[in-house]
Amino acid sequence: MDLIKALGVNIFKNTYLIIAFYMFLGSFFDKKSITKTFSSLFKTLMGLFIMEIGLEVIISSVSNLNYMIPRAFKFISIIPQNEGAAALGEFRYGDVINSIMFIGMIVNLLMAKFTRFKYIFLTGQQIIYMSSLLAIIFIPLGVDSHKASLVGGILLGILMSVLPSLIHPYTMKITKNKNITVGHFSTIGFYLSCKIGEIVGSTSRRINLSRNLFTPIKNKNMSLKKLNIMFLDSTLITAIFMVIIFLLSALLSGKEYVEDISGGSSFIIFSFKQALIFACGVYIILTGVRMLIQEIIPAFRSVAKKIVPEAIVALDVSILFPYKENIMLLGFIFSFLGGLLATFITSINSVLVVLPSILIHFFTGGGCGIYAYTTGGKKGCVLGSFIMGFVISLTPFLLIDHYKSIGFSRIVFGEIDLSLVGFVLKKIIEL
Repeated sequence: MDLIKALGVNIFKNTYLIIAFYMFLGSFFDKKSITKTFSSLFKTLMGLFIMEIGLEVIISSVSNLNYMIPRAFKFISIIPQNEGAAALGEFRYGDVINSIMFIGMIVNLLMAKFTRFKYIFLTGQQIIYMSSLLAIIFIPLGVDSHKASLVGGILLGILMSVLPSLIHPYTMKITKNKNITVGHFSTIGFYLSCKIGEIVGSTSRRINLSRNLFTPIKNKNMSLKKLNIMFLDSTLITAIFMVIIFLLSALLSGKEYVEDISGGSSFIIFSFKQALIFACGVYIILTGVRMLIQEIIPAFRSVAKKIVPEAIVALDVSILFPYKENIMLLGFIFSFLGGLLATFITSINSVLVVLPSILIHFFTGGGCGIYAYTTGGKKGCVLGSFIMGFVISLTPFLLIDHYKSIGFSRIVFGEIDLSLVGFVLKKIIEL
């Protein structure tokens, strides 16, 4: 019995195994040869692992930046870090979290089968984040663990089914594919970005903001043409932006401090290296996403026809990045600037501030930029991502007292949906 339970927990915590199972079923239903079946299976898993490696590379780079920013600006920082908060939750309430995940995925499949919400949520890390958030709200507020598992699992399954439906129409405009959408617990932010874009787009559909950076231009000046081509390279844009951020943070933190955390390396070389490592991580993720999409969509469609007709797969927001790489980076930059503004404003009256998380602004802010661009063009992208970047750095304050009460004093969840769901749920339980 313990072995079965352990296997079940491991399968639901490692959703790449579930995706592999879908791939196998898809190949079986398509009557593929063994060679083609294993080829698709391995390419899919490689795509997932390549994305995971890219994320680890980015995290290793950002972790160094998280040491420098508080030192540079002289405040006590709260770090929005989903992975760290989920790990702390798993350490304290692991059994409840695993039960919520299990029940939630079953409810998600049942809703896809029997309701109009035909979305199957396959973003594993996001499922873990929401399950952890639900557990750390329920248990400290005195809810029985069995009730927390059941109610939390049902709520998780509903969120996994309903939230992707909000942005599916907009996602189809980006991907030109009705069989895929985004399963990411910043969906409310993405949806609001679309609405901001619509407001902007209704007043002005054609703008010239940053045209020289993002569209080819005809100019006799060859140096301007070369500069424009350079800025069409998304990896290069990322590298340049991150070099500026790292160098600025290093200079404000002080040479001695940076060289201490770098193990004696020159603070300039260290900053330059970490910035390029971040850009490499972005490139790796984009490579993995392309490989994953190429294999998983045909297989999932085959499974859906047999088990859940018209089912739509919901994957991480990074699946959108290859479609609009430069727009994603524009969204990231302005989301980060919005986060800096929120940090500056909160630091005026308090020394306790939420750091603008590079990781969350990259994925969530980049996604907000793409969605806002879809409805409002480049101006929509700038305004939508900037506003949502500001919101991203404020929403953790909704639960800051609760986090403190359970010992999460420095690390909190950073996704918009997590903060909003947790805040509403806490208020309901306290009634």
